[in-house]
Amino acid sequence: MNVRRRIIGAVLVLLISIISCSCGAKQGSVTKLPESAAVSGEAAQAYPFKDDAGRMRYRLVINGHDVDTKNLPFTYPDAPKGGYYPLVDVLAHLGVDCLSSEDGNAVTTKINGKVLQVTSGAAKMTYGSKSVESPTDTPVFIDSCIYVPSFLFMVIFDDGIVNFNGDRSAATLDTSTAIKLADSGTEGLSIPNTGAAASGSSGSGSSGGGRSDAAICGTCNGSGHSICTYCGGTGTKVEYQQAYDPISKQYKQTQKTVFCPRCGGRGQVVCPSCGGTGKR
Repeated sequence: MNVRRRIIGAVLVLLISIISCSCGAKQGSVTKLPESAAVSGEAAQAYPFKDDAGRMRYRLVINGHDVDTKNLPFTYPDAPKGGYYPLVDVLAHLGVDCLSSEDGNAVTTKINGKVLQVTSGAAKMTYGSKSVESPTDTPVFIDSCIYVPSFLFMVIFDDGIVNFNGDRSAATLDTSTAIKLADSGTEGLSIPNTGAAASGSSGSGSSGGGRSDAAICGTCNGSGHSICTYCGGTGTKVEYQQAYDPISKQYKQTQKTVFCPRCGGRGQVVCPSCGGTGKR
């Protein structure tokens, strides 16, 4: 009888041990939230994600560093390869300040001595003497932020690479171009205007920090210069020549790139509407 009780007791102890081990294993398998999420009680945001307008949003990573911004890069559902980047946030990360119009729809700044001008909805963007234009991919204005097509950065940074990281959670920009802060920023530039009163002015004809609409030339937007139509703003032209080859006894066509004779290689000419004054 005692032997029987001992056997039953041993079996009960064994069963209790097995149940305890099973519960411990289940508790140990629970995935822990990151400390920041545990403190706030919220799960970390997973990327990419679709916003309320159907755009796919990504983290912003520049030269391997995550940029802390609420203005996340995005792609449209029908164009998953064409990224849009928050212009001011990207340049701020690189140490370049920008000037914005009062309504925020236009941005200008200077990068290594070249003036950058961008207006939302306008197909043409200018950087120095270069005109960057796409009939389908134009800057957009969303929640007080201008987003520009990724190819603009390949123009600004000759070695620039815009892409997505391996798991496509981040839109990336990589460049080794050195920013010369003395030749970059907003010094000497005017606040851009898109039709509303410029920042700092209380209305047409006021004496605030911006220029009134009535004083600005509509052709050049107050810059006093226009893109050279002869070279399309490139500052260069291709010359073709025919030379006779006595060996083949045929004429051969050669070509060479030269400075544009109309703008002298600047890519810009004096605005024909205001004569370079920038005013009407």
